[in-house]
Amino acid sequence: MATRIDAAYGLIPVWTTPQGDRRYLLILHQKGHWAFPKGHAEAGETPLETARREVEEETGLTALDVVETAQFEEGYQFQQGRDTITKTVTYFLAHVHPTDNGEPPAITVQEAEVAQFRWCSCEEAQSLITFEANRRILGECEALCQSISL
Repeated sequence: MATRIDAAYGLIPVWTTPQGDRRYLLILHQKGHWAFPKGHAEAGETPLETARREVEEETGLTALDVVETAQFEEGYQFQQGRDTITKTVTYFLAHVHPTDNGEPPAITVQEAEVAQFRWCSCEEAQSLITFEANRRILGECEALCQSISL
């Protein structure tokens, strides 16, 4: 029985509609929970490089601006076999560029990891997100977006 440390990185993709409403991209992970896209670092990657790569792999999104100073972190523990895993996930806020007609860019999910995706208002996202820590992060992100008029 051992304790292991695990870290993952992701983005909180935010698209602003032509009417000025914010929409958050959530994915339904194949493991059955709704959350933001995230994943583990590959050798030599920075947290931000990992977050960008994982979001691109899981959703196809590349047309975005990351607000590097806007970081949100969650931490939790879980059992994996006889081991206790202490996990932290760091998310960066990412403003998604709309298409020329104001719509969000097309999403291409990585079927091995993502079952579905949905662009949601903050309220919809709060009801859809599976874990409380992710709901807390969404609330912090929404407050920041309101304060910077994103």
